Amino acid sequence: MKREQKKIRKEKKKDTSARYFLVYLISFVFLFVFLFFFSRVNDVDVVARINQKKQKNDIKQTEVLSSKEHIQKFARDFGILPNLVRFTSQKDLIEVHFPINRVAVDLYYANFQLTKYLLEQKWIQISGIELSPSNTQLLTYFSPSDSLTYRFRLFYDTRNNYPPVKPKIAIIVKGFGSLNLNDLQRWCDLDKQICYSILPINKVSTMNMNELIKHGYEVLLDIPMEQAGYPRVPSESYGIFSHFKDKEVKKKMNKYFSLIPHASGAITHDGSLVTTDRRIVPIILQKIKSKNLYFIDNKPIETSIAYMAAQEMMLTSFERTLSFNKNNYENFKDEGKLLKEITRLSNSKIIITLQKPDDDTFNFLITLVDVLKKNEYEIKTVSTL
Repeated sequence: MKREQKKIRKEKKKDTSARYFLVYLISFVFLFVFLFFFSRVNDVDVVARINQKKQKNDIKQTEVLSSKEHIQKFARDFGILPNLVRFTSQKDLIEVHFPINRVAVDLYYANFQLTKYLLEQKWIQISGIELSPSNTQLLTYFSPSDSLTYRFRLFYDTRNNYPPVKPKIAIIVKGFGSLNLNDLQRWCDLDKQICYSILPINKVSTMNMNELIKHGYEVLLDIPMEQAGYPRVPSESYGIFSHFKDKEVKKKMNKYFSLIPHASGAITHDGSLVTTDRRIVPIILQKIKSKNLYFIDNKPIETSIAYMAAQEMMLTSFERTLSFNKNNYENFKDEGKLLKEITRLSNSKIIITLQKPDDDTFNFLITLVDVLKKNEYEIKTVSTL
């Protein structure tokens, strides 16, 4: 009896050992299959990544341009006629002639775009000067790809190499902000491409903005500033003055935009001395840029730095081209004189301002729009220029 029990226990022990062995074996096989499959997937993934990287490198290599090709590419993209781009060599210096189409682009803007492009290509800027009064700018760069120095001569084309183009015109009537609804109504029945700028005076200014926008017009913030000749020349008490500290300027700009929150852009007020102030102007422009608006330098005085500062900040910006007011309305009511004043300009974009929303301005505006349309000029809002 004891022998049989002992024999049974021995057989059970063998069965248990066999089962353990079988479990270990199956586990090992699964582990082996898993590791083999994982390593294969990894290999495929690594190969795929290597191939992908190789393709990217191949693409980069095909996109590498010589210095001359970079120059030609910029000229082509910027609209400079290929046959006008000229290269001349002087020892280790290569001069590149870029005749700019005055009708299509401003010389300063061309300078800005060329500088931006070359710096993106890792060219090293050496110098930049303006030859006055010849309207020529010289930009000197070192190209690391061929270790040569290039001097770009930017100037307006004077040989009529570019085809004539009729300019697009924007009209801004300035000085809204205090009209009641009845006085405002007639301005809401005019051409929808006309723009209106609003002084940030009080809640009436906000009402003017809402009413004009409701009727489909583009509005601008008319930034009030200290006038040249102040205090002899009166200035708006709610404006920005040159003695303001930085915090006061920022506070004023915040207040202005709280009253005119739906402005599409901003324009400096007439006669503004503040536009010559190198400390205050960037503060004003930074606020405008933070709201993603365009800026117009009304050129209140010739020494204004506002437009150039806006260009340097890469802010969408324009300069006022023509200004009409009660002092010259009568003179330019003559169609011939008005057209002569417009055609003497070679700009592709013309911005005209009219001062004060009064009877004289209203009547002149109707004449201006009629003359422009009759002569097939395209009137646009500033934001669509």
